[in-house]
Amino acid sequence: MAMSYEQVCREYLAYEQNARALSMATIQAQKNDLRLFEEGCKEIGRTPFDLDEAGLQAVIDRLMVRYENASVARLCSTIRSFYLFLNLRFDFKDITLSLRSPSVSRHLPSWIGEKQMDEILESFDNDERGILDRTILMTLYCTGLRVSELCTLEDRRVALDQHSIRVIGKGDKERIIPISIACARQMKEYRDTVRSPLPPCSGRFFVTVQGKPLNRQYVYRLCKKVAMEHSLSPSTSAHTLRHSYATRLVEHEVDLRTVQELLGHSDISTTQIYTHIDSHRLRQTVDSALPDLFGNTGRTTDSQIDQTGEKPESADHTD
Repeated sequence: MAMSYEQVCREYLAYEQNARALSMATIQAQKNDLRLFEEGCKEIGRTPFDLDEAGLQAVIDRLMVRYENASVARLCSTIRSFYLFLNLRFDFKDITLSLRSPSVSRHLPSWIGEKQMDEILESFDNDERGILDRTILMTLYCTGLRVSELCTLEDRRVALDQHSIRVIGKGDKERIIPISIACARQMKEYRDTVRSPLPPCSGRFFVTVQGKPLNRQYVYRLCKKVAMEHSLSPSTSAHTLRHSYATRLVEHEVDLRTVQELLGHSDISTTQIYTHIDSHRLRQTVDSALPDLFGNTGRTTDSQIDQTGEKPESADHTD
């Protein structure tokens, strides 16, 4: 190939960003994956352009020894997209068709219950800092926003009188999220008492008490502080609140497609993990829907079976 690997990677990443509208964070992750892939190829004396299927698998197998399965699985996903691009753009042979990537176990996400969340929100003072922090956590818990979406939420997209916000998510996709009356009330208190008196320096809805745009580091430190003060898991993060939001939706029987839309998932398979969190409600639903099988009404008890092991005839028995 006439172009260098670095040049091809630049063209590929530009395609991913422009044609597929991927976020900058995803583009950066793919850039890191491609750099790691090139280093892996060099270790076996090859380049990404002269590998065959066996050579590609050898590179992946070597990387699996040093890196977590999740990291290598993501790398494999990037490589598949990269070689598909090479095939379409340069008629290059796609050598990923038989690629075996490591399996990644999917752990159920942790979440915070409503009662515990109420206790957390009530623990904040009613000064400017307390109102800001309470509003941040309540908004995350009641909308399922990603941290990046929260920090970049524009004030003009917050319609508190209509109890909704318009969010620009991954791939610049817009979605409308309804908010509860309590959350709208809290966001209004923050806007009136903290944000509005500050000199306008940004179109962002969330700003610090100094009037600076909110950033991820602030939210990260806030979540860790809350986790420590309320004896939550050390892994508690803003994403835990997003999981909590999804969990509450499923518990209240919101269908999976709606949950997908509200969370901004591009693939329903990402949302399906939440189908495992409410087995108790599912069991209750089945028992209620099929009383003849699971209720006392139609169940044959041991006492109804005679010593021959046969059920006694019923006068109103029908086929």
